[in-house]
Amino acid sequence: MEWITPSRLAIESSDLIILTFWRPLCCDSLQIQSFLNDLSSRYQGLGVNVVGVVTPLYECEKDLGVNSEYISRHNIVYPVLMDIHGRLAARQDLARLPTTQIICSEEVIASYPGRFSEYNLEVLLRDSIRLKKTETLPSFDGFVSYFRDIVESHARGGFAVSPDIHFGASEDSLRKLSIEGEFDLTSDGLLLRAGSAFIVRFKSRTCFAAISPLFSQARVDVLLNGGFVRSHAIGADILKAPSGASYLDVTRPALYNLVGGGWGNRELSITTSGSILVHDLFFR
Repeated sequence: MEWITPSRLAIESSDLIILTFWRPLCCDSLQIQSFLNDLSSRYQGLGVNVVGVVTPLYECEKDLGVNSEYISRHNIVYPVLMDIHGRLAARQDLARLPTTQIICSEEVIASYPGRFSEYNLEVLLRDSIRLKKTETLPSFDGFVSYFRDIVESHARGGFAVSPDIHFGASEDSLRKLSIEGEFDLTSDGLLLRAGSAFIVRFKSRTCFAAISPLFSQARVDVLLNGGFVRSHAIGADILKAPSGASYLDVTRPALYNLVGGGWGNRELSITTSGSILVHDLFFR
């Protein structure tokens, strides 16, 4: 293993460690980054260390340049390790990524697979600090966090369509989901060759895609419900041509936000000018 970011850690045996295993082309991994950054800043100097462990699933996620760009793009402030062969994750017997653990005196006292409850994680962290008789704690608006957690847990669900066709969604969502088009199923994702088209129908608010170009770059034209993606439903990474056409510039392996807006039935059509790999699709 090696550090992707410079490590300034001087961990004492009594310190608490928040160990978080994630990968750059994962929507749930992205969702936890801002809170981990916040924890790292607010608990600095209180014997709490946040450490990230990149645990690659796809070959492109092993690239140090891809991970360094991801860390810079999302302003990750805590130190990050690259576990290129996933040995640490295997030793910890993780069921899924991301997983966040609280470790004290070399013992795992809590483990949160997937998107953790920010409220529960911080309450447990604060209780652990109190047990160590640390007097000063940073401010924490527990009610707001608790309310947000309830809303997000009950009103927003996420699921991924990965190359091994693994689903984690409600029965209603699964009934609404279908994929068709010109692609090859590979161990690293769905391979779309230059000029091929891909259609996914789903019922959700948003859609993210983890995409890699096979060569230097590819333009990917995107249609939603048979037309150009309009402003009320446009994803953050969609570009607009003067003609009104909506497209992506896929220049690197990354998580691209294709669709935003309100809940509804969607038909997303993708046509690529160059060969790409679609590693995962995420819906929320």
